[in-house]
Amino acid sequence: MAIDAASYDSTAAARPVVARERETSPSVSRDSEPVEIEGDLSFGDFLDVINPLQHLPIIGTLYRSLTGETIQPAARVMGGILYGGVIGGLASITNAVIEQASGQDVGDQVMASLGFGEGAHPADSVAVAATTGGRRPPPPPWPLLRARPPPPGRP
Repeated sequence: MAIDAASYDSTAAARPVVARERETSPSVSRDSEPVEIEGDLSFGDFLDVINPLQHLPIIGTLYRSLTGETIQPAARVMGGILYGGVIGGLASITNAVIEQASGQDVGDQVMASLGFGEGAHPADSVAVAATTGGRRPPPPPWPLLRARPPPPGRP
């Protein structure tokens, strides 16, 4: 298969190259007002991706609460995939969705429920005891849970 010199378009080389302007980020209009979408990751976000302290389940939450550092959901997902594979990626996607829905990720919610962190603190615990009115409580429904006398020969 030979290239025929007569089919060469010599006018293509003489046409000027027109440089097109490139948008920095896509924009979406909401209520006739343009909203710019940030899609670029900074160098700090890259450091968050490769920092294992950000992605270990309990240690990451403690690390972020002690240092005051934050992590973007995209960096969290990429780090979850990097350190946890498919399961870590799915867990970090779930965590990012929960954070977008409630404002706190799962680790922050657990810390708040234990009384640590800035979130809502748990309600005061109330001790509830069953009263039998002086009567003996009924036996458990399963015979294996009833107290048995010790076998003969054992104290």
